[in-house]
Amino acid sequence: MMDIYKKRAQKLLKEKGLSLEDFDFEKTSSVKASTRLIEGLGVKIEERKVGGSYLQVDNNVIRLAVAKELQRKGVILMDLSDALKNPAFRKFYWQALPVDHDEYTAAAELYGRHGVFLYVPKGVKVEFPLQACFLISSSGVGQAVHNVIVVDDYADLTINTACAALRGEVIHIGVTEMYIGKKASLTYIMVHGWSSESQVRPRTGVVVNEGGNLVSYYVNMKPVRFIEATPRIILKRNAKAYYSSVIVGRDASFMDLGVDIILEEEGASGEIVSRSIARDESRIVMRGYLRGHSEGVRGHLECKGLQLSNKALIRAIPVLESKKPGAVLTHEAAIGRISDEELYYLMTKGFDEEEAISI
Repeated sequence: MMDIYKKRAQKLLKEKGLSLEDFDFEKTSSVKASTRLIEGLGVKIEERKVGGSYLQVDNNVIRLAVAKELQRKGVILMDLSDALKNPAFRKFYWQALPVDHDEYTAAAELYGRHGVFLYVPKGVKVEFPLQACFLISSSGVGQAVHNVIVVDDYADLTINTACAALRGEVIHIGVTEMYIGKKASLTYIMVHGWSSESQVRPRTGVVVNEGGNLVSYYVNMKPVRFIEATPRIILKRNAKAYYSSVIVGRDASFMDLGVDIILEEEGASGEIVSRSIARDESRIVMRGYLRGHSEGVRGHLECKGLQLSNKALIRAIPVLESKKPGAVLTHEAAIGRISDEELYYLMTKGFDEEEAISI
């Protein structure tokens, strides 16, 4: 089965003509050079109030541990390469996304070395969040990872992830598959802090089963050369998803970000809330897709962009697609500048101009 995935990946990569020869996908490094960067994203390496921790620097797994209490409850946190040796875990591999979804999922299969496999058994409520960090230490490094997160029926989990690069021209290719069981809940928080020359290509597929709930937050406030991602979320009967993003474009950053929610079965509901700020010469594309494929589904999409430079650009692309007359889908989008009246009002209250803009 593993060979079939590699053959499909090789075929697509050849068709697309994607070359990654300029990047080193074998480089390994220690954590020392990256500790300060990690903490700048709000992550503590020796954080005590977490249920488990996974840390990868370049292509080397530095830390992989789960609390003993969670181990006793059957929670599993391990390297994906080890998890794939177990047929019970292998069944989740390339199911939420196909390996030939695009050239970057194919590249993850061919160039990837590690990634997180996380399983929370039925009915287990994880009190403290688990954390996963992926860091790139120097120029010329390629990092390809594949993560699989399984929250079984009636279970509950929060996972915090941080991805960053110290310097130079690098590429990060990250595939994440999430499976949320019946009436289970997953809160997924991702903070990015890339270098200004980073290329970032996350690919995410999520399946939320009957009555399950996904809450996802995405934040990127640092310059990046290029980042492009549109997670795909499939909602089964009475499942829910809330996806919120906060994006700040700086320097010459190009960010093309969104989410695609497929309301597949009756009673599913989804909400997308996007906030973006464009400064300097940055370009931001905010995408949002709500697809009603069944009766009695509901979805709402809200995009708001704030333009703070004459050289910046924001583009909002909301898409509503209904295949059934009983689907209710709505959206609102707004792009603009801060009004002078609002700034002057705040400045009369004692704030300087920078503080007023921030507020």
